[in-house]
This record gives sequence, structure tokens and C-alpha cells, in this order.
Amino acid sequence: MRAPAARDAASRARRGVIGAILLAAGSARRYGGGKLTATIGGEAIVHRAARALIEGGPGPVHVVLRPGDSDLRSALADLAVSFVGCADHAAGMSASLRAGIASLPRQVTAAFVALADQPTIDPAVIRALVAAFEKGSPAIAAPRYRGELANPVLFARSVFPELLALAGDVGARSVVLKDAARVRWLDIDAPVPADVDTLEDLNTLRDTGAG
Repeated sequence: MRAPAARDAASRARRGVIGAILLAAGSARRYGGGKLTATIGGEAIVHRAARALIEGGPGPVHVVLRPGDSDLRSALADLAVSFVGCADHAAGMSASLRAGIASLPRQVTAAFVALADQPTIDPAVIRALVAAFEKGSPAIAAPRYRGELANPVLFARSVFPELLALAGDVGARSVVLKDAARVRWLDIDAPVPADVDTLEDLNTLRDTGAG
């Protein structure tokens, strides 16, 4: 009989690779543009978000951005990420989501969807979602902060067609809430991690010592 560690490794191998897409192609109209390269504690917002995914353990991390966005590429130059240009970014978040999902290699059997303007995601939450997925193989593993759905969410490949069918300026919330029976929830007794939508949001995070 194989040891538990060997069984766990074999089980992970059968399930394939867990990847991630980081949505970073938005216009940041409320901020005035350029928010993802603004810094908290000396680190760009987009860099913090990407680093959390990498430290959380997913395989390939694909960053969806506007074609020709050299600022974001430069901000992430030291991280092991791939870039996906979304020519249709003006069509809304769903276009970025579709571009990211379509870019994932075939060996990816599940992927996180994460937002680049959430710089305080804890890598431990990502690791816990991976563990929940590997233990029970749900269709979706999602964090719930004091009862509120948040990102990042982990989707099995079986759900990818639903993500690819989204249209307009919408994310994947409707897919998560479509059928509660297929979701493995990770309940967290903490506030939802903040988005940086405005300069005031950024200053609040800086004031609270988020960096």
C-alpha cells in the first residue's frame, strides 16, 4: 500500500494542472487610468495581485491586458507570468475573461479567476481553495467572507464553456451562483478584500498599512 503522500501526489497528477487568469485589461475610469501600476508599500497593485497567485501555488498564471500595455508588462517583468492581449477589452470584463480562459493550455484542468485590482488577497486563501478542490473535485471552489462571495474563484474545466458564453461587462458571479450544489465554499471570518477603484481606495489601503 502506498504512503499517504504518494497517494496525494498521484491524485494531484490525475487531476492535472491548476492555473490562473488575472484580469488586468480594464479602463480604470473611476481611478483616472493607470491604477494597476500605482504602488502600496513600494509594490505595484498588479504585482501584488499576481504574486499572491504565484505564492498560492497555481500553475501557469495568465495576465489578461490591453494589447501594447507596456507599463503592466514592465511592472510584472520579474514574475513568471504569461501575457494575453485582449483586443476586445472595450466590450467589458467578460471579454477579458473569455480571452484568459481561451488562452489556457489543455493540461490545465481548473483555473482561478482573479482581479488585478485586489492587492490584499492572502495566498493562504488560494492554497486553501486548491486543497478544497483537490480533496473533493467540486466544479467550483469559492471564498465567502462573512457570507459574501468574493474572488478569486476556482473553476473546473467542465465550467469553462459557461465562462466562455458570458457577454457584456460582467464577471463570473452568475456562473458561481447558478447552482449552489456544485460549489465548495471556503468560509472566512474576515471582511472582503478591498478593490482599488478610486484614488481614495488606494489611500485608505496605504493608511491602513496594507503594504
